[in-house]
Amino acid sequence: MENPENEIVIRYLSGTASEEERRAVEKWASESPENEQALEQFYFIGQLADHLKAIDQINAEASLRDLKEKIRREKKSISIRRRWMALQRIAAILFLPALLLSYYLFTRQQPAEALPQYIEVRTNPGMVAAVDLPDGSKVWLNASGYLKYPTHFAAGHREVYLAGEGYFDVAKRKNQPFLVKVNESYGVEVTGTEFNVSAYGEDSKIVTTLVEGSVQLNLRTAGRSERYPLHPNEKAVFKAGKISVETVDPIYETGWKEGKMYFKNLPMQDVLQRLSRYYNVRFAVNNRKVYESIITAKFENEQLPQVLEYIQLATGIKYKIRKPEISGEKLNAVVVELTK
Repeated sequence: MENPENEIVIRYLSGTASEEERRAVEKWASESPENEQALEQFYFIGQLADHLKAIDQINAEASLRDLKEKIRREKKSISIRRRWMALQRIAAILFLPALLLSYYLFTRQQPAEALPQYIEVRTNPGMVAAVDLPDGSKVWLNASGYLKYPTHFAAGHREVYLAGEGYFDVAKRKNQPFLVKVNESYGVEVTGTEFNVSAYGEDSKIVTTLVEGSVQLNLRTAGRSERYPLHPNEKAVFKAGKISVETVDPIYETGWKEGKMYFKNLPMQDVLQRLSRYYNVRFAVNNRKVYESIITAKFENEQLPQVLEYIQLATGIKYKIRKPEISGEKLNAVVVELTK
């Protein structure tokens, strides 16, 4: 059977396809593993549709027509797998206006007398955003992250709030310290430097990696305040009220901002958490032995099936990608079953 038309695939993934169209797409997907993988990866179109709906001031219908037109132009020269990669790039480009619109609406709706005013940035799973701060500092916000910062910094200090993971390139201002607050117990203080902070709630730990310059960790545990200095190429892990510091190659902690994932002797549970955020998938582990594996690998802009193939070869872990399900009008994340 020939590849179904792009409009039919989009309707299928959004739950609006007719019964005949649904059967045609599922028949095509069942004809080969390649077709099935292509359909599974195409679910990211659903994410793009969600972004379009979220931006009221942007003409969603026109944007979707433009998207379809881009797919049609590429249809004769690239495979469906290549189309999926193009869609990822288009989704990332269209996401930027959403961030800008959020900035505009948030600042516009604040009363003039309400000081300070804050800007909030959130990233969806599978996306990375670059944010320019008022002082010239720059932040890369990883998938499923949250950053809050004022429209202008006070004279004596610069303070931002982070949940998730962020890479900070802080503009040097000796008399105006820069503080990244994760919660009431943990903060990172600098004057000008580059560092990475990973503070996802589900990880139950906070990891700070210094690339260059110097930072100071401000901790408050059991009613006591403590300070820990970090030096370049050091990583501090704060977990269960205790901190440990080790020397590392920062690229393993910071490659994500350039679309790279580097693992060095990383437990499988941590590997799956990173893959889940990067590809916006959910892993269903059917055997606890899966977590016994340790991974060392470098991936640069690889697709999920390629990463899973490597893991299977390296560890013997078997995987199965389930088709994304539709609940109501929302497309659920792809589920990857793992067993050993």
